[in-house]
Amino acid sequence: EARYKKLKDRFPRAKWCRGIQGQTLAYITAATMSETDYFFAVFPKNELAEDFDFSFQPDRLRNPCHYIFDCYIPPIDLRYGWGGVILYNKELVLKTKRPKLDFTMSQAHHSVPILSAISNCNETPLLAYRSSFREVIKLLQMKPTVESKYRLKKWTTLGKGDNCEWLQRGAMDGHAYYQKHKDNYSDLMLSYDYEWIKDKLKLSYPTETWD
Repeated sequence: EARYKKLKDRFPRAKWCRGIQGQTLAYITAATMSETDYFFAVFPKNELAEDFDFSFQPDRLRNPCHYIFDCYIPPIDLRYGWGGVILYNKELVLKTKRPKLDFTMSQAHHSVPILSAISNCNETPLLAYRSSFREVIKLLQMKPTVESKYRLKKWTTLGKGDNCEWLQRGAMDGHAYYQKHKDNYSDLMLSYDYEWIKDKLKLSYPTETWD
C-alpha cells in the first residue's frame, strides 16, 4: 500500500493489478489494464530508483520484445535484471499462456543497463526464501556463463541485513532441489507457483511462522 501510494504520487498514471492468484494470470491481467502496446511493470517488493522516470522508449526497429531494467539487491550486493522494472510488450504477454520457468524470458527480451529499483527481497523470511529459491533454480537451468556463475555464488553466500539467513537457505534449498529434479522439467516448474514454495517451506521448517 505504501509503495503504491508513493509510486502513484510521483506517477499518477500508475495502476495496481491486485488480488490475482497466480503469476501468469497476474501478468495477463496487467496487460489487459494497459491502454498502450507496451507497459511498465513495477513489482511490490521494490523501491523505485530515484532517477528512474519511465521515459525509456522501445526500439520500434527491433522485433517486439520485453525490456528488462537493472535492480540492485542490497543484502547480496548484486545488480542485474532480477527484480527490476520491466517494459512489457502487451501482445507478447497476452500470448504467453504456458510460460517457462521465467515468464518474462519466455518471450524475446532485451536487457537495459539502467538502474530501475532497489530490492527489498529480504523484507520477510518468506519473501527472502521464495526469492532466492526460485532464482537459483532459474540460474542453474540456464546455460552457464561467467555472469550466471557469479550471480549464483552471490545468492548462495550469506549476505548482510534482515533475514539474510533465509535468503541463503532458500538459495541452498533451491540448489539442492534443482540437482534432484534437473531431469524433470515438470518438477522444476513447480517453483513457478508461489503457494507451492510456501507449502514446501512449511513442511521443511515447521517450527517457523510463515503467514
